[in-house]
Amino acid sequence: MIRLAFFDIDGTISAPLYRMENGSLGIGWPKEGWMSFCREHPQDAYAECRPVLPVKRYAEALRARGAKLYALSTMELPEERSSKLVFLEKHFPGMFEELLGPEEDAQKVDIIREIAAREGAKISECELVEDTYRTLLLANEAGIRCTHVSHLLTEEAWNVEDYATAVE
Repeated sequence: MIRLAFFDIDGTISAPLYRMENGSLGIGWPKEGWMSFCREHPQDAYAECRPVLPVKRYAEALRARGAKLYALSTMELPEERSSKLVFLEKHFPGMFEELLGPEEDAQKVDIIREIAAREGAKISECELVEDTYRTLLLANEAGIRCTHVSHLLTEEAWNVEDYATAVE
């Protein structure tokens, strides 16, 4: 049973789509461009982003089964936190216990361990839903259940009423 589930934001629960300087929509920038965009749009950097619906349904299924959900997203700027909070409040109101923001992806496993200890959960009762294989490999090595976002986009996931039950 999954007691604690951690969801990455960028590319996992959020489909990347951003208003570029020329007015067109794009999927992102190199790091410095992203930092500049976040500073210029501290509340609405994610205004064009939409939730990835199969991932949202999976989160809802886990929550309905009693799991606590956490957003776990790498952030280097305070403005990123503001924009991500606005996105979560708009598209996932009340679903996540908190937004956790390490500066590097490699810190996600340590954060999951800390929250598990705080909540009295075994590491095997934790799940990370993520789009970065390297981060998932680190989590898997630590004993955390791992789900790549693509697993939730497969035909099997679309055809199963409660994917959370199907994968356990």
